Amino acid sequence: MLAGKYNSALLVSAGLLTLAVSYAIYTHGRSIWIQICQKMVGQQSVADVLARIGPASREHWKDLYIRAGLSYPSSDLAFLAVRDSAMLEV
Repeated sequence: MLAGKYNSALLVSAGLLTLAVSYAIYTHGRSIWIQICQKMVGQQSVADVLARIGPASREHWKDLYIRAGLSYPSSDLAFLAVRDSAMLEV
């Protein structure tokens, strides 16, 4: 009986420790894990990402503009991305 409680407590403690270490590595170890991710995925420039997602994104926005009764691309609408605060203003 005591061994079962001990094993359960040990398992829960190990799980919590794993979560804490994972969170610490994710938040404070970016300089380590970002290099690993870039090696797996490869570095991408803004032009690479736009070439990959641009056409589908343009079609999506064009449909939204048409439904809203605006011409695409509209000179009346602008998107402003603020990186420091992770905001997108329309």
